[in-house]
Amino acid sequence: MLEASGVRTYRIAPNRRADLDVVLQAAAPDVVVFDRFMAEEAFSFRVRAVNPDAIRILDMQDLHSLRYTREKVVKQALATKDDSGCVVQSAKSVTRSPVEAALASVPAASDDRLCRELASVHRCDLTLVCSPVEMSLMRDRFQIPSHKLVLASLFCKPPVDSPLVNRPGFEGRAGFMTIGTFLHPPNVDSVRWLASEVWPLIRARLPNAEMHVFGAYPTEAMRKLHSHADGFLVQGFARSVPRAMEAARVMLAPLRFGAGIKGKIVDAWANGLPVVTTPVGAEGMVPGVDWLWRPQHDADDGEWGGRWGSVDAEGVASDALLLHEDPEAWEKARARGVELVATLFPAEPRLAILREQIERLFRQDDKSAKACLAVQRNQDFVGAMLWHHSVRSTEYFSRWIELKETGVDSSRVKSDTKAPA
Repeated sequence: MLEASGVRTYRIAPNRRADLDVVLQAAAPDVVVFDRFMAEEAFSFRVRAVNPDAIRILDMQDLHSLRYTREKVVKQALATKDDSGCVVQSAKSVTRSPVEAALASVPAASDDRLCRELASVHRCDLTLVCSPVEMSLMRDRFQIPSHKLVLASLFCKPPVDSPLVNRPGFEGRAGFMTIGTFLHPPNVDSVRWLASEVWPLIRARLPNAEMHVFGAYPTEAMRKLHSHADGFLVQGFARSVPRAMEAARVMLAPLRFGAGIKGKIVDAWANGLPVVTTPVGAEGMVPGVDWLWRPQHDADDGEWGGRWGSVDAEGVASDALLLHEDPEAWEKARARGVELVATLFPAEPRLAILREQIERLFRQDDKSAKACLAVQRNQDFVGAMLWHHSVRSTEYFSRWIELKETGVDSSRVKSDTKAPA
């Protein structure tokens, strides 16, 4: 598909510097984008050595360390639940749900994954951040300079036809659905919670309702959740996302941990489907809210494309029942979801901001592109420090893997530790 669009593609084995060098020399890129911090760790030192004047951009996707921290907290919380399903914290004599425990957790400075992510951010010239909440976290808590960050969420083009036209209405739909690859731990946990706690509450009120679970690569454990008797149907890969969404009345996304922008929610809104989720799922998708949620924050569900304020199974089930049974609330949420796709993720304005940020690195005060980049890098003391040979463990680890796999004598591998900044 990329090649048909005129994009030249290459296939390079990981940790093969000679092959990568050939491609970098032939392509002579002006800009290099790394897909997540792991790619930056593996390849940026070669880009820096072969194409020192290329702008290095990191696409974070989401703040991985935040997601993993929340996952760890939820797993710990589930191991200490009381009979009501809440987390018991005897030291503080308080009770809270796993969702609340996750939302209260931010990776500490000692977190290895956070250190790796922030190091990648500092080594790059610009970082694409997908969520306004994570943008604030990066800027205010982790002290990343604002000029090194740009908000780059999803880029949604206006639809040819409104999702509210020529689509089934309230009466033409029934039941619930959820979607998401089973290779993603937040989705797996969400389906488990849905099956064990949320769905039984909904089914008790709507005994004929069905819950359709879509997602690629379902494990055997996930397939075993399939039950015609309970109306819980694990469908697997959805060949047509619009068709799967058009049949349901409400999408459920009861996420207990995660980070970034949830593509499934954007897809649901774009297809005229209201959503019920948690504050974790709605994070970064509530207009005007760029801070981490706390229990004292009210959820203004009336201004959202569904409902997102509940943090326990009872609340999620109640929200789901309300939207499924109330035509007025459903229509309002549906229309608002369509509006939010256009206001939160407009392609052209977002792309214009991104282009402006990249061009800023090329042009300043009539300087050449090379001079502009040199000015920023010469003022980036943290980034320069992280390129010092004494802290470049990721480069040497990558080289070690190559030597181990190829059997090349390490003395024959030329060092590039004196490459330009």
